[in-house]
Order: sequence, then C-alpha cells, then structure tokens
Amino acid sequence: MMTSAALVRLALLQLVVIAGTIVACGLTLRFRFGPGTHLPLLATYVRDYGFIMLLIPVVWAIWGLFELHKSLTNTGDGVSVFASGIWLLVLLVALGFFSWMSACTHHTLLIQLPPPSAAHGPP
Repeated sequence: MMTSAALVRLALLQLVVIAGTIVACGLTLRFRFGPGTHLPLLATYVRDYGFIMLLIPVVWAIWGLFELHKSLTNTGDGVSVFASGIWLLVLLVALGFFSWMSACTHHTLLIQLPPPSAAHGPP
C-alpha cells in the first residue's frame, strides 16, 4: 500500500529531475553556444519554459492524494497511483535526457569556407 509520505517523496523526486534537467540544459547551452542562445532545440524550450513542467508533479500529487483517500471500499490501495508516478518519473527522465542530448549534439548547418587562394584567380 502506498502512503502519503511515499507519494510526497516520489513527487519531490520528480521535481528534482525537472530542476536538474533545466539546469543541465541551461548550462550546456551556455557553455557550448554562449549566453542568449535561441536555437530551435528542445533544450532551449526546456531552459526557457521548463518551470511550467514543475506543475506536472504537483498535479499528479494532488490527484494521488485524492485517489489514496477515497472513502469508497477497496479503492484506496495506491497501486495505480504508484504505477502512474513511476511512469511519470520515467517520462521526465527521458525528456531530460533527450533535451540534454539535443544541446550536446547540435551542429549548425552553416560551415565556414576558407577564403579562395590568390593563385586560382577570380572565378
């Protein structure tokens, strides 16, 4: 049976994963591309709007508390709450990994060509 304390711990772990994702994406983008980078990457959106994702564990925890404290008979066992919390945690870790990897592996399409040599003359 899942207790309220376990539910809060799982929600806090989800919040830590989100905060770590935001910080990791922000630092990676800053060190790789400099401050003020606005590339169309998943990491840029996570860095800029990731604070909105903090509402996801809060909403899940509120739903979970209502599910755990239902007054109906045999409905407050917590298996569905625990399974959905673990599923949400896995999704948040996957989102964090993919957004961080988008910042780590991004290569621009523009390349710098060397200047034409004077020996070849004008084209």
